[in-house]
Amino acid sequence: MNRYQRELAALPATYRKAIDWDVEALVRLLSTLATQGLRVVGSGGSYSLAAFCARLHSHFTRQPAFATTPLDVVQTPYLHAMGLLCLTASGRNKDIRAAFEAAALAETKPTAGSCPW
Repeated sequence: MNRYQRELAALPATYRKAIDWDVEALVRLLSTLATQGLRVVGSGGSYSLAAFCARLHSHFTRQPAFATTPLDVVQTPYLHAMGLLCLTASGRNKDIRAAFEAAALAETKPTAGSCPW
């Protein structure tokens, strides 16, 4: 069985887990992020998701939002008027961790991360 077939076979279990998941913490996070502009950070495959999230944020909150790379955040961590959301598949990538740390040191608020694993 190849990877694609394994992922398809896992969909019913994934769906059951998603239905049972308590989303209250996610609702609180999104409510906080919706109060101001947002930089959504991603690299590699996560950058596409960052662009999508930024577009959704702008559309639904009427706040400015843009996708950015970890390098942009490290070079410009001091944009205090905007929140920051770091997207990562595992949290082990050095560049996304550096971006999160730079934002935290610059006291960017709110600063959040999303990692499915």
